[in-house]
Amino acid sequence: MKGGGARRELVPYWPGTVTERDTAIAYAGAGVDHAELRGRALELMEKAERGSGNDAALLAQLAQYYDALGQGERAQGLYERALRIDPENVSAGANVAVYWAQRGRMAEAMAMWEKIAARHPGMSSVAVNLAVAQYGAGQAALAERTLERVLAFHPDLAVARKLLGEMRARGSGRR
Repeated sequence: MKGGGARRELVPYWPGTVTERDTAIAYAGAGVDHAELRGRALELMEKAERGSGNDAALLAQLAQYYDALGQGERAQGLYERALRIDPENVSAGANVAVYWAQRGRMAEAMAMWEKIAARHPGMSSVAVNLAVAQYGAGQAALAERTLERVLAFHPDLAVARKLLGEMRARGSGRR
């Protein structure tokens, strides 16, 4: 990244041609840590999306930006498009399930989280969301097992330990 002046910009490290799509993804990644690059990242991703609406990775990345900007409807639509193109896109699946749950589509959200958790058991945020949904659906024992699996991968994950403790405490109070 160069930028001693007013505007910072990314420059290719390797010689050769870099596509607009690749530049957009690079700016999106850099924008996570460098706020001054986020506007350019969004501009480039929107342009790349208009040029090729069939790029699931780009759509999921653009959706994350809209999500961060508080544009949930737009983000959800992009996540859903990304999933239609690539049903195995974990980022799109995990994030769209949150929107589905918020909008009362809990069965669909849980099914998506279950699918992702089965294939990617180390994804703690997905499994924690699933456990909370399972518990809310009256499946306390299943929720506890889900959290136990999370803790097998991440034994120090405080949120999972806390939830599991609370679930067990509530469960023992009902008996």
